[in-house]
Parts: sequence; C-alpha cells; structure tokens
Amino acid sequence: MSSLILLSKLSKEPPSPEAMVIFGGTFDPIHLGHVEVIRSLLEIFSSVVLAPTTSNPWKQNKPSSLQHRAEMIRLVC
Repeated sequence: MSSLILLSKLSKEPPSPEAMVIFGGTFDPIHLGHVEVIRSLLEIFSSVVLAPTTSNPWKQNKPSSLQHRAEMIRLVC
C-alpha cells in the first residue's frame, strides 16, 4: 500500500523504497529545469510519474496538444 508524503514531512520521514511521486505541469515544452527536478526526485523516490496538465492558470496561450507534449516528454526522458 502506498502512502502520501507531504513535502514538509519529507525531511523527517524518508519515503519507503517503493515510494513514487507525481510531478505535474504543462511541460510545454519540457525543459532542463523539468529534467533537473525529475533527477532530484529520482534521488528520493523510486519512480516519478509525469502528469501533463491541460492548462496553466499563469499562461494565456493554449498549450500544445497532449499527444505532442507526451512525445516531447518521451524523447527527453
């Protein structure tokens, strides 16, 4: 059974070896900043699930299609 670990508790309670994390964002495009976050997360968690979102409330433009962003993520990772 997996458990949800709040980031504020992470320094006090290390995750179990099989713990995973979800990293959300538009990834439009995925860039080196995203890659560095993913690398850092993989030092703590056994896996990182990338969850592309449909929109970003801080960006006015419409994101690229989900299929296009998924392919960009696949190529980078």
